[in-house]
Amino acid sequence: MKRVDPGLLSRRQWLGVLGALPAACVPSALRPPRCYVGSAGDPSCRELLWSYNSMDSSRSTVLRPLDLADLRRTLMEFPLRGRRLTFRGGGASLDRQSLNDDTVILLDNPSFATVNIDLDDPCGPTLTVGAGATWQQVLDRTLPLGLVPYCTPSASFVRIGGGLAANSFSRMSARWGREERYLRQFTLVGPDGRIYDCHPGQSPASLEYKLFHAVPGAQGYLGVVTRARYALRRIAPAGSPLCVRTETRVQTLGRGVQGNETVRNYLRDLRFESKHLPPDAPLGCPPVPEDDGNPETPDGIFGTLWWARDVCRTMRGLIGRTKYLPESHVGKPRGLLNRRDSFLRVFGEYGFVEPGGEASFQDINYHLSNCDPLSYDPVDDFAFFQDADARAKRYAEPRWRMTAAEQAYCIHPDRAGEFLEALDYEVRLVEHYPALVDLLYAPRDLRHHPLSATSDDRTMVFTVAYLDRNGERWACSQAMYRTLAAHCARLGGKVYLGKTVEAEVADLDAMWCAGVHELRALKRQVDRHGLIANEFWDRNLGCLTP
Repeated sequence: MKRVDPGLLSRRQWLGVLGALPAACVPSALRPPRCYVGSAGDPSCRELLWSYNSMDSSRSTVLRPLDLADLRRTLMEFPLRGRRLTFRGGGASLDRQSLNDDTVILLDNPSFATVNIDLDDPCGPTLTVGAGATWQQVLDRTLPLGLVPYCTPSASFVRIGGGLAANSFSRMSARWGREERYLRQFTLVGPDGRIYDCHPGQSPASLEYKLFHAVPGAQGYLGVVTRARYALRRIAPAGSPLCVRTETRVQTLGRGVQGNETVRNYLRDLRFESKHLPPDAPLGCPPVPEDDGNPETPDGIFGTLWWARDVCRTMRGLIGRTKYLPESHVGKPRGLLNRRDSFLRVFGEYGFVEPGGEASFQDINYHLSNCDPLSYDPVDDFAFFQDADARAKRYAEPRWRMTAAEQAYCIHPDRAGEFLEALDYEVRLVEHYPALVDLLYAPRDLRHHPLSATSDDRTMVFTVAYLDRNGERWACSQAMYRTLAAHCARLGGKVYLGKTVEAEVADLDAMWCAGVHELRALKRQVDRHGLIANEFWDRNLGCLTP
């Protein structure tokens, strides 16, 4: 592979970046995101659907049921032989999880987007929300009441059903865990139209109880969730301003990993070990972590590392420690990465797609954070930082496709250093450097979920991101992902199924054979004819050892 010049961007690279400027000046309201498929017209039509990575697509018959009754009728009338069915949310899947060349059911009718908040629930504030609602709609309702969800995905257009199917992580997961911890009930509709009311208070022998544990993270292969109920956390009295304070610490990690004390301390500082569970939760209320009363205890810890644009490609890292505050962000410094609507934040995404430019934006943020480590941001801007990437993709679309891939590797914290050493070695060997690597500690799930990478133990999550122009370097990225997946399997880790999945069948078999076996047993009960399937299932799950 050609060596990347570690100096300034070349003339061609700058021209490529500047070429997106005219499109970037067009208001975002005039350019609907590629990942949205629209809602008007014939309720059943053939449409071109895209995955969020802009590399995978399908020409699908899209069915848009009007309400729950129409959804059940559609499923009961669906042919039982020779057909394939997939459910789709906001189009945020980074692989083919929500694509199907046969039939896709999309819950985008307003009847599936209701958002209700119960302040009088004996278990505490509760959110009851339709699966078609977006997480932005949820925050629009909860923030004025001084409430926040414990876990939100990183993009505002992710729908509730899609986030639940992936059992999402968030920037707050190091302390508060994943989405499954705060799920109290959901309504599932099977491919035969049967309704399952799933919650943890049912008999452990019942099918509904088993589905309650299996659906989070199951990628929609057991049916479609139409409504879910979550616990909410109170941050401030209703009407109070809210913001997120982030204290960012930047570090030069060096060139090597083995024996590097700085790297070892960096990985250690990402962990959050203390969990506070209420000893006397009301009857029927699942336990959720409570605040320990210490104002300095962070609500979230997350990290990012990259290879700087110096001659040695030195590893640099940052750690963000976040805290919800009952105050306004106005007049206070903002975080560059959390300004999802700013031109500079969106424009910075284009640097990632050019060879040699992948570290430029992160180096700028490194120096800014070193000068001013504290930032204060609106809660939704902080939570939905990935919206800037979606906007950049939209602006570039008239000229070229901004393709993105993110593969997440879940490794036990005690072996995280070994994985980072392998990652550093492999990217230097072929000089194919990621745009960035996000790091996140995640505690063990509250319950056992067959397809959850954090079901059996706590993990350190390494999300390796590559951005590209028209997929020109996808073959290199694909090979890198598969190589890293082999290291992940060797270290006893798992590839997270909610993002890009590129791995050899033998490695996936070592990671997910037991979980897929559990899923198949349940799937035979709720999907007897095997209707729910697509290419992602065939390539990554259906081929594993029975």
